[in-house]
Amino acid sequence: MSSKKSRRTDPDRRARIIDATLDMIAQHGVASITHRKIAAAADVPLGSMTYHFAGMQDLLKLKE
Repeated sequence: MSSKKSRRTDPDRRARIIDATLDMIAQHGVASITHRKIAAAADVPLGSMTYHFAGMQDLLKLKE
C-alpha cells in the first residue's frame, strides 16, 4: 500500500518519462513510440504523460 502512495508523490516521474522516451527513440525510432508505450517503459500511469507534457510534440521537441 505504501508503494502506491509513494508513486503519487514521485518527484522523478517527469525525468523517468524523458529517459524512457530517449531510450525508446534510440531502440525503435520516433515513428513507433506512443504515449502508452512510453508510460509502460517509464512505469508511470498513462495520465502522467499528459500531465507533464501537452502532447507528443511537446515531449519530443528539443531544447534550444
